[in-house]
Amino acid sequence: MSTVFRSGIGNNHTVRIPALVAVGPLLVAFCEGRRDSSSDTGEIVIQAATSADGGQSWSAPVETTAVPGRTCGNPMPVVLDEQTVLLVSTSNAAHAHERDIIAGRVGADEGRRVHSQRISVPDLVATPAVDITDQAKRDDWGWYATGPGHGIRLARGPHRGRIVVPANHSVIDGPGRSVYGAHLLLSDDDGRTWRIGHVEPGVAGCSGPNESSATELGEGQVVVSIRNQCSGDDEVTRAFLVSDDGGVSGTLEPHGEITMPRIQSSVTTAQLDGRAVLVMSGPCDPRERAAMGLRLSVTGGRTWTEPWILGPGPAAYSDLAVDRDGVVHLVHECGEQSPYERIAHVAVDPSVLAERTGLAERTGLDR
Repeated sequence: MSTVFRSGIGNNHTVRIPALVAVGPLLVAFCEGRRDSSSDTGEIVIQAATSADGGQSWSAPVETTAVPGRTCGNPMPVVLDEQTVLLVSTSNAAHAHERDIIAGRVGADEGRRVHSQRISVPDLVATPAVDITDQAKRDDWGWYATGPGHGIRLARGPHRGRIVVPANHSVIDGPGRSVYGAHLLLSDDDGRTWRIGHVEPGVAGCSGPNESSATELGEGQVVVSIRNQCSGDDEVTRAFLVSDDGGVSGTLEPHGEITMPRIQSSVTTAQLDGRAVLVMSGPCDPRERAAMGLRLSVTGGRTWTEPWILGPGPAAYSDLAVDRDGVVHLVHECGEQSPYERIAHVAVDPSVLAERTGLAERTGLDR
């Protein structure tokens, strides 16, 4: 396990919210560098680092997105080619709290804005961020957050080349009441223009869809793992949305059998003996942000293996990527006393995952 970013180094009070993509032979990781405290509020920048040796070592962090007096975060990188990463992110005034933005007490300029920019690889030089809020956010949405984690560019099917960025928002639902919803942001021209695809207000059992992670399965099918933020939905903390038309529409199914606190989780697709397997990361303690684990699914997310728990200690947000050799890479928040001490990297072969989660014994996929 290597350290990608560490809290308390340089101008960072805390590093949080990892994202990861594999770009040719390189891994490119992103995070939020929180200047003032560990809080979601305050001056925050987005940083990036690269690894040329499969995650064993990492370059020094480079700022890609920084605006004085603003919170810049929720990095969502999408690989365009071996020299370019598209980065979608959000920002708001550093003094603006989420609760005030949700309640409509913050003006449009100081509220949540959505941005797009290009990052060159390997030097991590960033173009100025372009404000795409008018294309990405409806007028009645208060809060807005991309991902966090990686976005996808569809490689197969009728919508090949389409960029799909999962995001979430809030809407006011009566006096003093607001609800979360999830949606997919789409681009068919490599991020030059955007439109809102499927909007998911929630269903019974998952009435508060929130932070989301997407992957491609099969011939352009999109599978989205979604955090359920509504505490009234008993023990259901996660749901999965499947779209067969490139993110224009989708069907949401709550998943009550996954043990996980209400938290962001990442999902990606790996190959095991020529078969597509979903991989999901996230803390496996039912209440605490602890015990980072990996699960596998060969049923498109309908059923999952028991997790392979990497360690019992504090752990929180995470992201997954698969490199050109098929190795699965995980970056995740972790530490000894707190999950926000560092962002660490772990690499694992899919066959090892199948063995550790019990999938190989049940299916013979690695034989």
